Amino acid sequence: MRPAFAILLLVAAAVVAVFAWSAGDPRGVSERLADGDFVDPAALSGAVMDEEVARLLFPALRGAHGRKAYDPVAWVRLAPDHDGSVAIPEASGGRVAMRTNNLGLREDAPTRIAKQGLRVLVVGDSHTEGSVENAQSFANVLEALENAARARHGEPPVEVLNAGVGGTGPHAFLGMVRKSTMLEPDVVVATLYSGNDLVNALTVSDFFTKRASRPRDAAYRERLEAAKELQVQVAQGFNQAYYFRFAPEDVDVAVDETVRVLGSMAELCASRDVRFVVLLLPSKPDVEDDDRETVDRILDMLDMTREEFATNLALTRRVGARLAAAGVTVVDPTDALRAAAAAPGATPLYWRTDHHLDPAGHAIVARVLREALFP
Repeated sequence: MRPAFAILLLVAAAVVAVFAWSAGDPRGVSERLADGDFVDPAALSGAVMDEEVARLLFPALRGAHGRKAYDPVAWVRLAPDHDGSVAIPEASGGRVAMRTNNLGLREDAPTRIAKQGLRVLVVGDSHTEGSVENAQSFANVLEALENAARARHGEPPVEVLNAGVGGTGPHAFLGMVRKSTMLEPDVVVATLYSGNDLVNALTVSDFFTKRASRPRDAAYRERLEAAKELQVQVAQGFNQAYYFRFAPEDVDVAVDETVRVLGSMAELCASRDVRFVVLLLPSKPDVEDDDRETVDRILDMLDMTREEFATNLALTRRVGARLAAAGVTVVDPTDALRAAAAAPGATPLYWRTDHHLDPAGHAIVARVLREALFP
């Protein structure tokens, strides 16, 4: 083969490859991400959640500064033995340590594969992982509370492992349970956060099914970008409610997919004789109203009412009701959180800007969960 002809074939192949990719994503994914646009999951070619696709669908993998990495089973995992921190203005010193142990869990001590007693595995997104010190997460507070009670009665301790990973959703929770089968948990708790886990399930589902959703128009993007400039976590509830108001036809799809994935988790646990529990976690505006002015400004920018924002919790409870009807234990700490927030002299339960649970909020969730797991 002549060199010139070989070069021509290589160029032609490259053109075909580029065209094949751009046919699935006309503007080019890198360009769209740089513009702050939305990637349409259905436009991505293939049906395998490889690293390239995962980086597009899970922003947590982009700019994670070595704290998170792709995993072929769980898709997103925390790097083991990582010692970092995140800025939380209200926290002591203005920062919170984000340390992981030998298995990439939000635990201070190493985790041994062999169990020493009853083991509880908690999976979920950033609200499970926690924007708090490891010992302050509801998983670790649950462990401390239960073991203190067991010590008083001379009973063996339990181990509660925090396997939460920020920026993930139900499909990744299922992957984390599959990845953690070697730990042989006796109980699995899956935390469903009302603020964004349903739309996360929808995004992943659309990639696999190639269901085309309604394209976000310029007005949609402009309102969302304007709201983000208020430096409040718009992704913690506002974005999801905003999307479901924009595309109400996607609500049932998101609910059905979330129920399906959590149902698959229940089946996996049942096949291994593992108790399965779903924890429903509300967002800050559903619980406390200490920053009404900022919340109302965001809602106004998104042209939403508080009733429309409340769709998040309503849909999450709808998922919980369907799972409960199927025999799954569902725990909802919303009423306990609201009661604590309304009590005289109440302390904040969520970080004011970050909108994740603060140590006081984690403590309440831990108490409610303990009552359900160890009555």
